Amino acid sequence: MAKGRGIRGKFKYINKGSFQKNHEKVEPFSSSKELRDNLPPRKIHRLSKDMHDLVLKQFGEAYVQPDIHGNNGSSMVLRPKPAEPEPHEKYTIRDHPNSIPDENIIVSQNLLLVMMNSVFTAHSSHKPERKCMGDLTFNNKIPFGLCWKVAFQCEKCNFISPLYQLYEEVESEGKKGRKAAKLNTQVAVALQEVPIGIEGFRKILATCNIKPSSSWGMHKMSSNVSKVTQEICDKDLEKRCKQIIDINKMRGVNDDQQNQVSISTDAMYDSNVLGDRSKMGQHATRAVSIATENNTSKMQILSYSFKNKSCWRGAALRSQGFPVKCPGHENCSANMNRAHAFTEYDMGHEIASKLDKAELNVGYITTDGDAKGSKGVQDYYKSKRNHRVKRLSDRIHKEQLQYTKGVNTQFSRNMFEGTIKECGKLQKAFMKDVKYRCSTITRNLAKKHHDLTLAASTFTLIHICKSIIHCYDGRHDICKKKFNGCEGKAGNNWLKRSIFLKACGLNETNINMTDEDKDKLREIVELRLGPDAIEQTRYNTHTNKCESVNAVINKTLPKRNVYSATAYGRLTSAILQVNHGLGNSTHLKLKSLRASLPKGSSASIAIHKMQRRAMYFKKYKTRRYVRSNRAFHKAYHLNEYFRAADEKKQIDYMKYQLDRRPILKGDHNYAAPPPRFSPRRADHTYALRKVGK
Repeated sequence: MAKGRGIRGKFKYINKGSFQKNHEKVEPFSSSKELRDNLPPRKIHRLSKDMHDLVLKQFGEAYVQPDIHGNNGSSMVLRPKPAEPEPHEKYTIRDHPNSIPDENIIVSQNLLLVMMNSVFTAHSSHKPERKCMGDLTFNNKIPFGLCWKVAFQCEKCNFISPLYQLYEEVESEGKKGRKAAKLNTQVAVALQEVPIGIEGFRKILATCNIKPSSSWGMHKMSSNVSKVTQEICDKDLEKRCKQIIDINKMRGVNDDQQNQVSISTDAMYDSNVLGDRSKMGQHATRAVSIATENNTSKMQILSYSFKNKSCWRGAALRSQGFPVKCPGHENCSANMNRAHAFTEYDMGHEIASKLDKAELNVGYITTDGDAKGSKGVQDYYKSKRNHRVKRLSDRIHKEQLQYTKGVNTQFSRNMFEGTIKECGKLQKAFMKDVKYRCSTITRNLAKKHHDLTLAASTFTLIHICKSIIHCYDGRHDICKKKFNGCEGKAGNNWLKRSIFLKACGLNETNINMTDEDKDKLREIVELRLGPDAIEQTRYNTHTNKCESVNAVINKTLPKRNVYSATAYGRLTSAILQVNHGLGNSTHLKLKSLRASLPKGSSASIAIHKMQRRAMYFKKYKTRRYVRSNRAFHKAYHLNEYFRAADEKKQIDYMKYQLDRRPILKGDHNYAAPPPRFSPRRADHTYALRKVGK
């Protein structure tokens, strides 16, 4: 018999190759006993599944337990214990199989009273001899979104009630199939006006112990509501365009100019950057351009252009191998190719076509100087109606351009006292004062006449610019409050009362301008008060309304979320909210969907209070003393910054300061990082284009 084989039969299996009982102890082989004695004891662990995954790392096909240097540890980890259920899995199992968990449901209180009276009456008349009024339980519960149908039974007398509907339905004429519930429709309307999505709303319901609706059902309802919202918005904008013509007629405008309108446009993308390091082309997938009117004080939205590249249906079909292109297939939510670039020229062209369809001619268009949206409007009217549209500059962007130009201007070294870094801070504070002063002067000119070119002649504007230079130089001989805001007195002048100059400690004694500095300052002042600048901003119009609309759109259509199917509905919901108000837009959509709120209900009163509160804060921000307090707090923060400048630590963030980017042959000068604490960090070649040089 071979060694190591067992003997079968009536004898027990004996392995001849194993150690026998009472065998001699065999020491493990080691070349040195001292080395064996100095080895650390080897620990054996058997961990849970989660801890096993944390302790071990998979390296190829093996599992290792390294330290921070990559050296393997000495302990031995056995296979993990059986995985225990997660906490969220434990809550899916009932404590007792026959127990009914307590849940919150949403029901109509009127239908609940009708059901209670009906069930109690039917139960009492089922078997009058039995008094079992307190033994009712649920026989059946059927959910429909957030709504319910319920039936009851009695455990003693076998009474079973009919199925009661505890929600109101939307009246739909000429449509087959099940009617929609009002509550589900109202939820879809509310989700259009808040930044949370369907999954976030389902999480809120589940946390409140309310059974959430199915994700598919809520998506379908939201898509249907979005289509209706878009139709409501388009009809409302057509009415507002006709209202502009009626207002011009009431004002007695000439017949050939009754359809003239002045608009402001601005575009917004769903990304803070245009480029993307992970994909080709633009990073944004949505772009919207808004056109507001300047004929009335409300500045209503008259038109919009929406470009969308995202389509979940097309992406799903392409992942399955179907040759689908967006846009072009059925139910496609995209309206432009994802490889094409967004251009504000095309969006301006679309806005002009919508306004032209509403029989409106654009006389003036106010935009910033960043894109060519105004060029699209001009080219459309020139080709269709041979009508010339004049572009006006946004006064807010004009003032910001003036400030940027002033900060990047190289003044003489002795104009401000202190080190180079301190002079750079003082120059910023000085330019804030120049910007604020020029803005105040233009507001005063706008009070005299609607057209700034008629409020001040070219000679007056030159005189104002000259007086401002003399005022900052300490000469107040030609200062007048109605011209440059300075009283012209030794103890009462602009340098004594300016909140920005006080904040940084500047006065007429520590502003030392040379003739070259005066010429440079004159160029900065003329960027806002020069004859050319006044001609470009003659009606003092701006795009602040468009910026506020973009903020509302960013709330209903957040940049971080991709609502491919309901993006159009969320956008038009924001437009209705701006034009009508928070409460009125909600009631308008609910009425169109035949899911109106009851008059006098607590919900209607709450929406009314929300609208009043929003309107109050909107008017509150435009009050004179509020604007003055806002400017005062800006100066206070500036003063706080200068007081803490000595204790403030230097900024230690700078790109590529630890990993220097290699300068390749052919790179521009601005490819190299600028000096760390240079006060003129923006004075590169490409920065000159930003300030219009």
